[in-house]
Amino acid sequence: MRNSRNQKIDAYTDAAVRVAQIRIHASIAGVSPDNYLDSMCDDSLQVIERLARYYWRRDMAKELNMPERLATAFENRRRVIAAPEKLIREIESHVGSCGQHYEIWHPRMMKAVERCIAFYDLDEPMCAALWRHLDYPATGPTERDWQAASDMESDTWEEIREASI
Repeated sequence: MRNSRNQKIDAYTDAAVRVAQIRIHASIAGVSPDNYLDSMCDDSLQVIERLARYYWRRDMAKELNMPERLATAFENRRRVIAAPEKLIREIESHVGSCGQHYEIWHPRMMKAVERCIAFYDLDEPMCAALWRHLDYPATGPTERDWQAASDMESDTWEEIREASI
């Protein structure tokens, strides 16, 4: 996978090349592209997930004529990105429980939602749904909210440090 300035084009190109490679190698091996799997170095699912990051609004599986396995992976990733409740669950699983401290969990969730919005270039209704989950308006937290969350997290870590001494 390339890593140039235009990552969106690179993701598309890498996925198109991977699909073409699979089709060519499958025809050489005499098997269906749907059944072909290169076990030596198969990062196809990573390539497809990267494609889903940038093109989750389009049906790239059909557009690139992907083999079944890749099409399924793309659609699964696309469904997660397009559904706020699934995306929230994924974000929560990455953030974790943070030791059951809401004061630590909440600021981390805020940061994770902000990164997710930027990462997937989400549209306004999706952003609003994600922020609504954390009880913020559709536009997201204000500077005051960010500062309060940061202070809350800092105070909690200070209490944890004091208690562990």
